[in-house]
Amino acid sequence: MCYVVVCNLEILIPRVIAIFVRICYPWARYWVVVAEQFSSAIAAMFTRMDSVIYASYCEFAAKYCRSRRLMCDVTCSFVDHVLSQSRPVLPPVSQN
Repeated sequence: MCYVVVCNLEILIPRVIAIFVRICYPWARYWVVVAEQFSSAIAAMFTRMDSVIYASYCEFAAKYCRSRRLMCDVTCSFVDHVLSQSRPVLPPVSQN
């Protein structure tokens, strides 16, 4: 009798686990994909914010240098910053 119960449990437990995985896996995968997309959107937003903050810092430094003669050692240009980020993407200019 004990042998029959153990044999049935040996078959029943993997089936119960398989049913549980079939029910839970699609929902868990869905939430992981949603979390991945959300994190990717937040990372892209922070990347854009970093560029805006850098531009504001350059503009503030330039105005502060003109008005108070401070922060004059900070000579950054937002245009140069944008060009330096896009240069790896742009094809090299031919030297004709």
